[in-house]
Amino acid sequence: ARASEGGAGAMARLRIGNPTTCEANPESIGTSIAEMTRVLGGGGHLLIANLTSFSTAANPDPWRALADGTQGWVIDNYMDERSYWVGWGTLRVLNWHRPLSTYMSLLLGAGLELRYFDEPMPRGGSLGELEASGLTASRRVPGFVVMDWQKAH
Repeated sequence: ARASEGGAGAMARLRIGNPTTCEANPESIGTSIAEMTRVLGGGGHLLIANLTSFSTAANPDPWRALADGTQGWVIDNYMDERSYWVGWGTLRVLNWHRPLSTYMSLLLGAGLELRYFDEPMPRGGSLGELEASGLTASRRVPGFVVMDWQKAH
């Protein structure tokens, strides 16, 4: 795909990939990141939108009743990398949990520079509207991160 970037007729190549599927062995995230960095042009950006590591550490059943009767997000074995199947409707995905330090170490080790980081939250609407849509949990526990990494020129 091509995406317009900046001035008169300038074009940028846009590649969409997934670090766990861009190679034959999804367990080797280091190999995947090295390959994405290799094919990235100097000054190019690698945009990553990924589930938060504390979200994947809590799956498959993160919300639990606490002693005081409220619901809480329970995390365990955060530093242990592992995979498990998750599903939404008819879609089933083999999801990987890795601590954030795994991603950060590999991306920094590949020579990339972090240019942007965010944990986006639902925006707009009243608290009642968020509750009605089921998004109040997303305000309590962000579900994903967005990172923009840049390769040196």
